[in-house]
Amino acid sequence: MDLVYGISAGLLLIVGLLRVFIFEKGVNFYIHNPFFWVKMAVFALVALMSIDPTLRFIRWNRTLKEGRPPVISEAEFKRTRLLIHLELAGIVIILLAAAMMARGIGMS
Repeated sequence: MDLVYGISAGLLLIVGLLRVFIFEKGVNFYIHNPFFWVKMAVFALVALMSIDPTLRFIRWNRTLKEGRPPVISEAEFKRTRLLIHLELAGIVIILLAAAMMARGIGMS
């Protein structure tokens, strides 16, 4: 699931950049819209936050392939859960910023 999430994020980034530079409203609309920058900043934060859980899942998968259950400390569990919840909150902020950006809110 984490791999699907990562691939989806990469595809969304590519499509988004194509919309900025080739399609839709043009570069000037986007670079002058504050919600575009909110969206980009939160996207980058979510991407950075996803690194730690992804590395944990890769380690856990190696252990599972060896036929052993992964040993997960309470601190590791709480940290991973917190990061995933923060990522989900970030996705909500990205969606709200996208809606505001598309409607031209914040443009002078």
